[in-house]
Amino acid sequence: MDYKKNLSDPVAKRTLLAQCISDFNRQSQNKRANMAVVMRISEKDAPSVFCKRLIDGIASGRITTSEVETTNSQRVSPKVLKVILGQ
Repeated sequence: MDYKKNLSDPVAKRTLLAQCISDFNRQSQNKRANMAVVMRISEKDAPSVFCKRLIDGIASGRITTSEVETTNSQRVSPKVLKVILGQ
């Protein structure tokens, strides 16, 4: 799937955002809380802010889908980290 091309469609972008939020919410409570601390936001806002930043980062070309897909809890690329932090 060509994410960047599909992200120009608002409906596709909302669908991807909803899926990302759902995936984020399936993480353990500890992981969600840690991510909120890293992003310096409330735990309640973490799913939507995290996903919006990732999707906007992909749409703008700042990061690629392969960079996001290879990210795990032990290794986060510097580019993905900057996007997650809102920098």
